[in-house]
Amino acid sequence: MAQSATVIAALKFSDGVLIAADSQASDLAAQVRWPVGKVVRIGQHPLVVGFGGSMGMGDRAKKAIADLGLRPTTFKKCELIQAAIDRALEPIYEAIQTNNKPPAPNVWAIGLTGLAVFWAGDAAHILEREINGDSCFHNCFHAIGSGSQTAYAVYRTLGGRRLVEVDERRALMALLRVLRTSVDVEVFGVSEPFSAFVVTAKGVHQLIQDELQPHLQAVGEWESDEQERFFAQRV
Repeated sequence: MAQSATVIAALKFSDGVLIAADSQASDLAAQVRWPVGKVVRIGQHPLVVGFGGSMGMGDRAKKAIADLGLRPTTFKKCELIQAAIDRALEPIYEAIQTNNKPPAPNVWAIGLTGLAVFWAGDAAHILEREINGDSCFHNCFHAIGSGSQTAYAVYRTLGGRRLVEVDERRALMALLRVLRTSVDVEVFGVSEPFSAFVVTAKGVHQLIQDELQPHLQAVGEWESDEQERFFAQRV
């Protein structure tokens, strides 16, 4: 199964939550790359999930969640969604643990991390599925994958927790800047174009490339303006 480098990040804003990811899968051992959608909406529910690590296991995980048969009543409480996702993924993580015993002697051991965003109980939520199978909520932001450390560094420089106060447009610009910088740093295994979804009380909207492009252009201008101001300063 292909083990892919990844950057998937979720960011809360004033009215909801955004999730975005790169679009490249990589078999690091074979040095092969191909395009892939790493984040998907589950049915018609206000739920979007993404997985990093083993692409094969990630596909199984998405299908397992899609097959849950979630009902609108499940979205009354975030804990109900967490329990449902945990239940769906438990057999997959048990299989991973079995396959990895004894511990694999190299970096190609099969692993899986996940990130879900959804609307439940009149609020937006970010849920992480850790590589050991545990799940936990994040209040403002979270990133997974090989580019996650860079993503967190950029997130902090842009304001960190204060970003939950901004509107959707500014939150999207911030998230795209986080991802684009992560892709630039993590040269192998991650690549544009980005896929992105927004989840609010109104539902889920997938941002197509024509919608993302003006924001990416604005992010480029934002970065250029900062550089110009920095180099124009007199010490």
